[in-house]
Amino acid sequence: MTQNKEVILQVKDLHVEFDVGRSGGLFSKERKILRAVNGVSFDLYKGETLGLVGESGCGKSTTARNIIQLHRPKSGQVIFHGEDLTQLTQEQMKKHRSEIQMVFQDPYASLDPRMTVGEIIGEPAKILGIYKSKEELNSAVVSMMEKVGLEPRFRNRYPHAFSGGQRQRIGIARALISSPKIILADEPVSALDVSIQAQVLNLFVDLQKEYDLTYVFIAHDLSVVKHMCTRIAVMYLGNIVELAPTDELFKQKPRHPYTEALISAVNVPDPEVERTRERIVLQGDVPSPLNPPSGCPFRTRCAKAQDKCSAEKPALQEFSPGHYAACFFPNE
Repeated sequence: MTQNKEVILQVKDLHVEFDVGRSGGLFSKERKILRAVNGVSFDLYKGETLGLVGESGCGKSTTARNIIQLHRPKSGQVIFHGEDLTQLTQEQMKKHRSEIQMVFQDPYASLDPRMTVGEIIGEPAKILGIYKSKEELNSAVVSMMEKVGLEPRFRNRYPHAFSGGQRQRIGIARALISSPKIILADEPVSALDVSIQAQVLNLFVDLQKEYDLTYVFIAHDLSVVKHMCTRIAVMYLGNIVELAPTDELFKQKPRHPYTEALISAVNVPDPEVERTRERIVLQGDVPSPLNPPSGCPFRTRCAKAQDKCSAEKPALQEFSPGHYAACFFPNE
């Protein structure tokens, strides 16, 4: 997966907030605002796999859903084919739906149990009017099932008749049938047995080569993104705190202490995990996005934090070609 420097999509200063109710009870006028994504920016290069990693609730999935406009951001831009997708109506977005598709985390919840597998896979193409006849659509469904390793003769069965790994293959086929350029994969193997995960990951790799796909691959497991991704963006509390080529991040010392902690926890043998966690820079729980800390979002858990970290939020700085980190006191 050689990185191509042609930018296929840009995310610029994306902010996403959710109103989650009143902060002082039923009669309070003050609203609770959850700041899910707080100024995320990155370029996506054609043909690459960009990994978004971080703890649960850091904003990875929300970022992906805003790229495809399943959610609308408070502010920011998503530039694709020279258009800002955040400014388009749902009707105007239709012309881009075929080019940006999503594979969801839960293969059980993401498939309509009332539809047959053939109907599920063909539904996006049918809605978008990609094929001229029912025969063409059926032929495309059969082809997609074969591509992802499913028996076409089972296309009239319902999702409950399939295993978790097979259901995720159904979701992948559904995403592929409209011939997308970009696939957003939202933790696509986290709900699968370990024995099945490698098969599905290898399928993603094979399909990328065959169809020249570009991936945004969301995961909390660094060992998965190490295998899959060209570059990795590490997210923490709605912010990208480090962005770097995968090889550089794992073979050299990461610049941000949070990334260092994540990699340290992955790289140690099992008997050493608990002992190593005591040495890792993390301290305390993740702050709530309802009340994020001032300054650096990571400062409340960082052993390096100083007064400057409370007063000012560090910007992403480029420390080596393509390697960015948001830290006032980065690792050397």
